[in-house]
Amino acid sequence: MESELTYLRAKTLFDHGKYDEAEKELQILMGQTPDDIFLILLYAETLIQLDKTEEAIQIINHGLSIESDSDLLLYTLAKCQLILSKDKQARKSIQAAIEYNPEDADYFALLAKIHLSEKDYQESYDTANQALAFDAENSLALNVKSTASIKLGLKEEMTQTVEDNLHKNPNDSHTHAIVAMNLLEAKEYKKALRHAEESMMINPNDELAQWVILESLRCKYFIYRIFFAFQTWLGNLKGGQQWLFIIGFYFGAKYLGKFSTDHPEYAPYIDPIIYILALFAFSTWIIQPLSNMILSVNRYGKFLLSDKEKRVAKISLFLITTGLISLVVSLFVTAEVWLSIGIFALLMMVPTSRYYDNIKGNWLMIIGLVIIIGLGLMNIFIGAMVNVGFSTYTVYFIYSIVAFQFAANFFITKNN
Repeated sequence: MESELTYLRAKTLFDHGKYDEAEKELQILMGQTPDDIFLILLYAETLIQLDKTEEAIQIINHGLSIESDSDLLLYTLAKCQLILSKDKQARKSIQAAIEYNPEDADYFALLAKIHLSEKDYQESYDTANQALAFDAENSLALNVKSTASIKLGLKEEMTQTVEDNLHKNPNDSHTHAIVAMNLLEAKEYKKALRHAEESMMINPNDELAQWVILESLRCKYFIYRIFFAFQTWLGNLKGGQQWLFIIGFYFGAKYLGKFSTDHPEYAPYIDPIIYILALFAFSTWIIQPLSNMILSVNRYGKFLLSDKEKRVAKISLFLITTGLISLVVSLFVTAEVWLSIGIFALLMMVPTSRYYDNIKGNWLMIIGLVIIIGLGLMNIFIGAMVNVGFSTYTVYFIYSIVAFQFAANFFITKNN
């Protein structure tokens, strides 16, 4: 009787969002009845809400050792694995749950979300429809379907799904945030901003809504809109496809350069293309910190930027100011070292803009940054000693930055 009251008290605390207190009650119960499946499920859900996902998986695995065919345990395990970006494991777990219970809308909705995370957009769309066939008002399925629709270019479908979801969940912050994200990708910037603001009015801590507001503010600038459209297109590709584009872009530019050298009669037509490609590549590397520089003085943007983004914005402001001043000075003095300083400062915007990215292998990024700085400083030293703006170390410096970008892209696509 006492244990039942404790369970009810824990469930009430959980339902009211008091997860820390619920965890304490559940720990006591777990010591008394460690094999109760419903208790294990509630404890695991509580740990998920407390961002203790690894601990939740341990509890779930304990439950599965007792009842291996529990579809609820497998469903909860899949949720945990998805949180940890273990998409393949999550897919296997939820598919096992569906085998035991093939008519649960929540299971198909989660599978649709996993397909979305794996960038299998058609499968995500189809699976979300399967979930909606069981429950036409399933919130997760509606959110996933709206996102998959915009990824597949089905804007009208996305609009209808958005309306259905908002009708069902008019006061849900996450729903408004998902709607805002999809509208942003659909280039409906004002509508996206409005829904993101609505989300934050309901829940000021919604990170997705904050991101949408930041991107909407950045997209006020035409240049950034081009970058965002390109970034979205590239981000919708799978990791292998992204690499195919990146490598193709690099070797395509190299081939054009060689062709221009071997056939100088075509150089006036090819060289501008090469310069445009180089400028485009460089701009995609620095536009994020540049836009953060602008937002850091915006009355709304400065409150939305993270501490890391603000630090990068300050560093970028220092580098671009130093670089431009140095290049101007180099035009009026004979000391070529000012050209070396200008090149160093402007190009250093590339690696510093990636330094705070949350990517695997960050220690390699730190080593790479140290090497880049060393080569850049050596180039300045050579410039000061022999009065040259360009040297062999300038080439090494530029190549090290390109290599750094390739490494950063590798870790990001691996993480995705």
